[in-house]
Amino acid sequence: IVDMRGAAAPEEPLARAASNRVKLWQKAGTGNNLAARYRMTRRSSLLFETLTTQGSLRFTAPATLELRDDDPTGATTRVTAGALEITANDATLPAGPTLGDGSPVRRWLRDHVLALLGARDLAALRAQARLRPVFGLRTAFELSPAPGHPARAAIHDLAVQLDPDSGELVRLVLTETGGDVVTLTLSDHQRTP
Repeated sequence: IVDMRGAAAPEEPLARAASNRVKLWQKAGTGNNLAARYRMTRRSSLLFETLTTQGSLRFTAPATLELRDDDPTGATTRVTAGALEITANDATLPAGPTLGDGSPVRRWLRDHVLALLGARDLAALRAQARLRPVFGLRTAFELSPAPGHPARAAIHDLAVQLDPDSGELVRLVLTETGGDVVTLTLSDHQRTP
């Protein structure tokens, strides 16, 4: 915003708060690749109890994410710019599905998770999304599909919590419109070039 004298007008509090969180997020991009530990939980009305898995996460810039469950009977999920592939960790089990880019919900979620892990491309993070600060948490913001985007039918929001010092992603909470909640908690971050 520019006033009549050409000096920059003060930012609105909401825009300033969002800007501060984005600057903290971009601070994490000191290396292209990321290795971390994860713990994922899923709460659903269709499950009797919360489903929990843990394992190792590898992000290879610019757009490859791999989640490998610690459990030998678990799976490895690989997300790339064009596909989602799930394979059993046990080679004697049948291969899992490979899903293409058909779903706008899957594309929106994939693009934003990859952008968050890359910690550099603000345009990719804001593409087809609304970004709002979470007040009361100085290191958190929410992403939601832009009005009119088909992903709004399935995704309520994706809450992002950052480490206050490094800016690394420490928690993602996906809230689906049906009420299911998936939480991905990261620890032991290691960035490499």
